[in-house]
Amino acid sequence: MNFRNAPEAKVPCGIDDSYAGLKWVMANAEELGIDANRIAIMGESGGAAIVGGVSIRLAQAGEGRKVKFQAQSIPMVSNMWLTKPDEFF
Repeated sequence: MNFRNAPEAKVPCGIDDSYAGLKWVMANAEELGIDANRIAIMGESGGAAIVGGVSIRLAQAGEGRKVKFQAQSIPMVSNMWLTKPDEFF
């Protein structure tokens, strides 16, 4: 799978790409042989932050109930430990 990477692709490119991919899956669920009423999304670390962004975008579009489950594993939702390391180490 190919996807846009930083630093060339700036935020919110990952959220945009993931949202577009999810919308494609939803639109093609029958052809893909999946139950459109049981779609889940998951991400780990930076991907977990993208899952959160996609979930917010779905909610803003009034489509929040189309995804039945979202999981954020080890979410990287703040870079504070990178910008203020003396407070953490």
